[in-house]
Amino acid sequence: MQYPQTSDEMMLKSEPNYQVLSQTLDGPNLRVRRYQKRKSHAKTRSGCLFCKAKKVKCDEGRPICERCKRNGRQCSYNVAMSRALPQEPPSHLGLISSLSAVTISTGSPRHYGMKGTSNLELIQHLLAHWTTIFHIPCDTRLLSMSQSNPLVESTMLAIAACHLRHVAPNVTQYQFAEFFYQTQVVSGIRGLLNRPVTSFVQSDADGLLLCATLLNIITFALPRSRETNKAKSSVSWVLESNNDGRAWLDLQVALRPLLLHMPAFLEDTINFLAPIFFGGEKHTWEFQKMSEAANAIPPNWAKFFELNYLYMKDSSKSNGRGKVFEKPVTMLIQLRDLDPVAFNIYKSIQFLAKIQQAFRYLLLERDSKALWLLGYWFGLLCRFGDIWWSEQRSKRDHHAVCVLLRQRRHGEEPGEEGILWAEMMLELEMVTTQ
Repeated sequence: MQYPQTSDEMMLKSEPNYQVLSQTLDGPNLRVRRYQKRKSHAKTRSGCLFCKAKKVKCDEGRPICERCKRNGRQCSYNVAMSRALPQEPPSHLGLISSLSAVTISTGSPRHYGMKGTSNLELIQHLLAHWTTIFHIPCDTRLLSMSQSNPLVESTMLAIAACHLRHVAPNVTQYQFAEFFYQTQVVSGIRGLLNRPVTSFVQSDADGLLLCATLLNIITFALPRSRETNKAKSSVSWVLESNNDGRAWLDLQVALRPLLLHMPAFLEDTINFLAPIFFGGEKHTWEFQKMSEAANAIPPNWAKFFELNYLYMKDSSKSNGRGKVFEKPVTMLIQLRDLDPVAFNIYKSIQFLAKIQQAFRYLLLERDSKALWLLGYWFGLLCRFGDIWWSEQRSKRDHHAVCVLLRQRRHGEEPGEEGILWAEMMLELEMVTTQ
């Protein structure tokens, strides 16, 4: 005999009766709510490149959508437009926007408290392992800044927690401490950038650039969820269909408007920080001028990246793509002759400071030549060996770029282009051992 179905039984058949258990950041209280299915909506492929990359709704306003206008970004609607040279953001708004993407998903701090780990434990770890963490001698100037500047202090504590999480990945409170202090740093930088430039003093500029530089350690180090698969290139953002996991790249691109934000202090800030990271002698940390370094670009590189205009008297004949590649190529030519000793890692990461928005767009579109340049840089980082925050990502993403470009079979194309691709692929794959 069949019985009439109750309303609860009919609901169970029509949709799952899932429940969600969540926890607030400010206490141990748990709450249960019913799972709510997201409302379906039609997907659009006509939004601007930035909104599509962020997977957010675009109002498709022309010539600039409302979201890009609000965040001070260059708005483009197709790949061809992204290959043109966009103007840099008119102010520091690009940095604030990019910093909003730099987060670590570690959950909530639960019973360890908001900080996860005491300041004393983090400071003791930092001082005991200074050289291992920073790859430079312990410098009293940095310690003094951390005592007088809350932003620098939070950055130092975040790095200490990041290193502890790296060496002891199963200790949960280190993950919470890293998340807490990184959030403090990002919030502090955004607060500084929202201030009028006229209110800045030299110590603000010194602390701001120092923290932005050291924040690379945290964002470049693989999150715990990715460290478990560190040997698998398949989990690299290069081979994934989305662009998650590249917050470190957003941060580096954002350094350009950061520098533009404080031109009056920049020279003194560099003169203060460069000796700490690169050594006391000025010739040890200065790069060649870009115009001089361009003369060292090999002919096959110049042809591959459409830079032949550099050898012409009239450089105005350059095309858009060549201009996008010019600065990254010139920087790589200088870095490939750099001795792979630990303190030179800070010179190497300056490559990403040469990335402009147009190059970033090409990376988001997985452009083959843009990926080649980034992959070659990863290969150069692999030469440094045991750098705790860069080794895993560098090896994984260099291999991922090689895999993706081999899958595209550029070296098998007929004619001169295929021959050139075959030469460049060999250089890319051999760069780690040269």
